[in-house]
Amino acid sequence: MFLNAAGKVVKGKEVVMQFTPVFWNTSWFKMRPPHTLGLVIDTASGMFGDFPTRYWSDLQWWDILKNTQVMHLEDFPAGFRPVVQPIDTWFLNRRLGLVFEARVGKGRLVVSSADLGPGVGEDRPAARQLYYSIQRYMGSDKFRPKGEVGFGVVKRLFEEPSRYVFSSYTKRGPDELKPGKDMSFSGVGKKEGGLLSIDRKALVIRHNVVNTGFDPMGAITVGNGRFAMTVDATGLQSFPEAYDKGVPLGTESERGWHGWGDSAGYKFSETLKDYTIHGRKVPYAVQWSKPERNKKAADWFRQNLHRLQLGNIGFELTKKDGSQAVMSDLKDIYQELNCWTGR
Repeated sequence: MFLNAAGKVVKGKEVVMQFTPVFWNTSWFKMRPPHTLGLVIDTASGMFGDFPTRYWSDLQWWDILKNTQVMHLEDFPAGFRPVVQPIDTWFLNRRLGLVFEARVGKGRLVVSSADLGPGVGEDRPAARQLYYSIQRYMGSDKFRPKGEVGFGVVKRLFEEPSRYVFSSYTKRGPDELKPGKDMSFSGVGKKEGGLLSIDRKALVIRHNVVNTGFDPMGAITVGNGRFAMTVDATGLQSFPEAYDKGVPLGTESERGWHGWGDSAGYKFSETLKDYTIHGRKVPYAVQWSKPERNKKAADWFRQNLHRLQLGNIGFELTKKDGSQAVMSDLKDIYQELNCWTGR
């Protein structure tokens, strides 16, 4: 049986899941959403026979995760692991689930808190494909869930809230940034009704990045979160050799990845070490010093995949006599990155 639990979950409804991870630190920013750090996906499951994915959330998960619900599996057996598990914010570390399978009584059940089902529109091809892949899996001989869960445990997901809910949520910034009567920010605010109103633009642009020369330790990086380019004082990467021992001039994209071959057949489980958290053992990927096999496995997974330097783009500068210009030939340099406009 397949159960689409989207919009119906009570135990865990306080957790906001999106494709993007938490903003900096949820404990500092008072649980500003989202509250999760991506996914751990059991790619060995037959659920993904017709839905290509790696063990983390790739771009095909964007629409599936957009404003989706998660399930708080606090009542499930200690060894139970969902097929798709959201990673909780670091200081709460709750066991969450997005898709799980289990034996319940004499039946077999798949539950998804992501909105998957026959009614999903054609404008959501990734969600439709994942649902198709799950249905194919459930109709095959491979559908043999290992975990067993009582009916009452599943029922509580839809009827009872989490036993503990961290309640410092706010839509505003941290306390340090809240304007008050005794706060003063020189040149960035004005009084309104006895309180200081922050002029956000003035606050931001006073931190504009200004460059007046070639500084190998002060290169400027511009980008949009998916593409980034580090430039010298020409605005491009015209003198990359001068920056080799400082902040290198490079170009990277989230679509440009590289990995070293794994001839030793390392397993991710070899990077894990158990820690006792609230009375239960929780595995974490750590940097091992020994045994040597675990150390090399941890090093390999830490280094792979990594973003690839895509190349340099720069000006070819020549002087009037036809000779090539050098950095000292460029005078009166003024380069400013406007932090408000991003230009």
